[in-house]
Amino acid sequence: MILYMNIGLVANDWRERVSFVSALVNMMSCWKGSKPEVFKYWLHRAEELSEGLALELEHEAAHFYMQTFYNYFGCARLIPHCVLPAV
Repeated sequence: MILYMNIGLVANDWRERVSFVSALVNMMSCWKGSKPEVFKYWLHRAEELSEGLALELEHEAAHFYMQTFYNYFGCARLIPHCVLPAV
């Protein structure tokens, strides 16, 4: 039996993902380039973020990560995705 675990950046619940997204944003905050305005919110405690702000942070983090990778390497980078069990 295969056990599918959507944890970390691909957790099903945004409240589980937000601390991992915040850690990613923390790491990317020292990267070159103009950062999205929402990145300033990672300084707040991750568990205090509202669902809307957490999802916006996640979206902007993914976009900034992908664009920065493309700018440096000239190709698209994959981002984590949920693994769904076969029906």
